[in-house]
Amino acid sequence: MERQDILREPEYWIAQIQMAMYKCALDFMNNSGKNRSQLAEHLGVSKGYVTQLLSGDYNYSLTKLVQTAMTMGYVPKVTFIPLEQEICRDENVGTFVLATKQSIGKFETFGSKNYDLVA
Repeated sequence: MERQDILREPEYWIAQIQMAMYKCALDFMNNSGKNRSQLAEHLGVSKGYVTQLLSGDYNYSLTKLVQTAMTMGYVPKVTFIPLEQEICRDENVGTFVLATKQSIGKFETFGSKNYDLVA
């Protein structure tokens, strides 16, 4: 499957939101010193809900997503852009990373069109 095919899948974008919520929860726990049980109490949710949030299995309503983020002190921001524009941007980022790797030899690439920076 090509990178642009992955970007066309709703599951990819859902996973991006799930990872962002995971990061918010982890950052909140680290900054507040709260454990999972205390996070559940702070959010007013069950421990199972926190487990889902921290396992990337978070798939609740948009309302619940906003409420959860705001309770942890975060505000979700959503931007809608044309899919083809994102695919083009993604390809340009990959081209930049590949060119940088070739010129200074410090980056590794993964997959045919999926480039991640690795120091």
